[in-house]
Amino acid sequence: MPGLIALRQEWERLWQELGQPSPYASCTWVRAWLEAQRLESRLYILLARDDDGSLLGIAPLQRVPLPIPGLGVLTFIGQETSMSPDFLVQAGREREFSEAVLSYVFAQRDISGVVLKMAEPLLGAKPLLEPYFSKSFGDVRIEQYSQRPIVSLPGDYETFLKNLSPKMRHEMRTARKKLAVHSIDFHIEEGKEDVNDRLKDLFALNELRWGQSGVRKKYEGLYVRLNEAGLLKIFSLYIDNRPAAGLSALVTDKGVYAEVAGFNYEVEARYLGKCFYGLVMEWAILKGYRFLDFSSGEEEYKLRYNPQIFPKYRVTITRSAFGEFLLKMSRRLGRQVRWWREPALL
Repeated sequence: MPGLIALRQEWERLWQELGQPSPYASCTWVRAWLEAQRLESRLYILLARDDDGSLLGIAPLQRVPLPIPGLGVLTFIGQETSMSPDFLVQAGREREFSEAVLSYVFAQRDISGVVLKMAEPLLGAKPLLEPYFSKSFGDVRIEQYSQRPIVSLPGDYETFLKNLSPKMRHEMRTARKKLAVHSIDFHIEEGKEDVNDRLKDLFALNELRWGQSGVRKKYEGLYVRLNEAGLLKIFSLYIDNRPAAGLSALVTDKGVYAEVAGFNYEVEARYLGKCFYGLVMEWAILKGYRFLDFSSGEEEYKLRYNPQIFPKYRVTITRSAFGEFLLKMSRRLGRQVRWWREPALL
């Protein structure tokens, strides 16, 4: 961790220079995840510098052990939690950096392969999807396993509604009117406040909607640290003093990145989601944000907000058939044996 702290100033400068930096590529997010998971020993951050010493790029990677002692595979740091990890690279140098990273990685005898979960729109890691890398660096397999819906936010809420279908626009307006007869409290936790109560309600709503999913264990420590850094927003909707809906999100200067959501449809079944997300998007528009990133998933309700759809990939690069076999066995063990489960590889 001391090395990461020493690198922070350069890292954040490069991150800010990117056109649309993901919060998951920031040094703040990476450090918070490592501290929350206590996995500093996995750090495998690769740097490239120009001849003058300036930072060209950063590959924020971690080494995940394989069942055979002494062998490991590289993944993005925290990619089992991060929605859109990426390389940080100076504009125009992406392919050069990606080639340098893979050349270095496959010169290491203890690294069997690379498994990277990536989501368009990509910046630094974009070249890894090119046919060139498939031909040059062993066996490359690219799987599109999900999608990433991103909703553009105009300058005012009425314009946003006009961009929806007539049916959806009508339902959004009706939802506000129908719920106005109740006591409504829409709260945004957006300071370095004590968020324990909001998090407790959020995780309870998430479990109520989707069952026991391990979300609390995965995010609780991380969110405490991200809140201290000012990156976390927690949206909460209470109807007649009962927790009805919640959403956690990370923010950058331009966008809101949705993460964990939860709903209690016993409070209100028909209009809850449309009212809640309408309030979230109205707040984001008033604050000047340009998009809301739903981050992951193919749920039908997300498509009704007229998002732009981007693919999500799992890119697996191995230098031998044996390496690919090891990864397959690791994933199989991860699914079947709870005590060995390795979410970064699944």
